[in-house]
Amino acid sequence: MVFSLYLHIARGEWKLSLCGTRSQCGGGPPVRLLGRNSGHMAIPFMIGLFYLAAFRGRICSAVFSNRVIINIGGMCYSIYLFHVLIIYAVKHFAAPLHIGQNFWVYYALQATLILPVVLLLCGTFFLLIERPCMDREWPRKLWRWGHGLMLPAARDRRAQLPD
Repeated sequence: MVFSLYLHIARGEWKLSLCGTRSQCGGGPPVRLLGRNSGHMAIPFMIGLFYLAAFRGRICSAVFSNRVIINIGGMCYSIYLFHVLIIYAVKHFAAPLHIGQNFWVYYALQATLILPVVLLLCGTFFLLIERPCMDREWPRKLWRWGHGLMLPAARDRRAQLPD
């Protein structure tokens, strides 16, 4: 008979236990040795395995290669920056709207009202500001564009001045 020491968590307190056989120590997977409520420690590893399995599958590959999903993924930083401000602004118009007293119906209604506004405004910011700034030459291009706007006006003024 082999004896081993292990820590046992019971009711929020740590207890040192002495085990003689496998059946006395729990007799099962290592999660059982950690305590009854500690199975949640395996959840991050299980989620990681599910992600790996999902991304290798045909269905997830088809979903994540969808053009709309790719575009929303490209806009994620713009959405991250502005979603709270947009939701706060739209909430004042959308919050009073109710259909019954069910929370999920109210949540779905608010999502259908707010989500398109967030995507529209963040998509506009992405197209006008973020995407052009991804180009390494954007400062030079902006300078040329601004300079081109100013030069014709200066030429016109010079042409109108008397000699």
